[in-house]
Amino acid sequence: HPVTGAGIAAAVVCGGMAGKWAARAVEKDDAGVLTRYDEAWQDFYGGALDRAYRRRRAMESGWGDFSRTVRLCWIAFRDYYA
Repeated sequence: HPVTGAGIAAAVVCGGMAGKWAARAVEKDDAGVLTRYDEAWQDFYGGALDRAYRRRRAMESGWGDFSRTVRLCWIAFRDYYA
């Protein structure tokens, strides 16, 4: 996660997704099925990671106004989701 550095939960969830798609690829004898894994994890985490990346960029450039930057860049504040 670009702001918090957290990643264990995402790794576990994505590992489960990867296993599911790998099993389906073996069942169908079609490695092309593996592209669905990329779609699946991006559908699940893509929006949140994109938002976090944008917030991280704002955080790095906005330390001059610390109060505003913290509210914009930390998930505990509503401003993060705006």
